Amino acid sequence: MRKRFSAAQILDALLPLIAVIGALVIGAIILVLLEANPLEAYRVMIAGAFTNKNGLADTLVKATPLLLVGLGIVIAYRAKVVNIGAEGQLI
Repeated sequence: MRKRFSAAQILDALLPLIAVIGALVIGAIILVLLEANPLEAYRVMIAGAFTNKNGLADTLVKATPLLLVGLGIVIAYRAKVVNIGAEGQLI
């Protein structure tokens, strides 16, 4: 038998994609208001972050603390504990 997915399950699966697209659209609107080309700005951003070893290393160095703090918040949230120290943990 085929398993049917409910609308809520489909929305839960698509929500991260919708959030990323929304963030890109809002960023593009801000760039247009600043009279910049959003496509060129996004191209330069991706190229600078991922095209050479130093760019990739810098991206990983800056992303790792954010990921670890996010992981700590998720663990506390799942344990139903309030974690108000995330900003301090990041510094």
